[in-house]
Amino acid sequence: MEWPRIPLPDWPDGEAEGAAETLAASAARGRELAHLLDPDAPVPGVTQGTLRPEIAAIAVPATTDGRNMTGDDFALTAGWGHYGTGDAVMPGQGRIVEREYTEDERAALGDAIPTLGEKTLDVYLNDHAFWRNVPAAIWDYKLGGYQVLKKWLSYRESDVLGRALTPEEVLYFAKMTRRVGGMLLVNYM
Repeated sequence: MEWPRIPLPDWPDGEAEGAAETLAASAARGRELAHLLDPDAPVPGVTQGTLRPEIAAIAVPATTDGRNMTGDDFALTAGWGHYGTGDAVMPGQGRIVEREYTEDERAALGDAIPTLGEKTLDVYLNDHAFWRNVPAAIWDYKLGGYQVLKKWLSYRESDVLGRALTPEEVLYFAKMTRRVGGMLLVNYM
C-alpha cells in the first residue's frame, strides 16, 4: 500500500558485529517515521522549533507580488476539487508551475535534492497566492494509493468547503508537505 518502511538491518544472526547498534539505529528511524506520520505529533526540526534548513525551504506561503497573504489570498479557487455525482468530491487539475530551484532553495536543500528531485513546483491556491518550492518527489508522494497533497487540496477547494482557507490551514498544508519531505529523507539524512 506504499506505506513508508524502515528496512531491518541485514545480518546473518544477532551475534554479528555491530548488529545491536544497527538495529538500534533502525528502531530510532522507525520512531522518527512514526512521529512524521502522526499529524498531531510535533516533530522538532520539521513542524516545530527551529526548522532544519532543508525543511524550512519547503512549501513557503507566498504571493505573486511578494506581500503577506491576506483576505482573498486564502481562497482556494485554482480548481483542485469539485462535486461529482452525488456528494462525491472529485479531484481537479489545479494549478502547479514546475520550475528549477532558485539558488537560495538549492543551497538550503543541499544534499536532500537527489532524494527530493531536481525539479520543484509552486502550488497555487488561486491566481495570486501559492506555496513556493514543493519538490516533485513530495508532490508525487502517495500513501494508501492517494497523492497526499493533491487529495487534501481537493476537499478544501472553496466551492467544496464553502469558505476560504484559514491562515492555520495554509500553514497546516506547509507542515504536512514538510512531514512528507521528512519521511522521504528519514533514511538519507
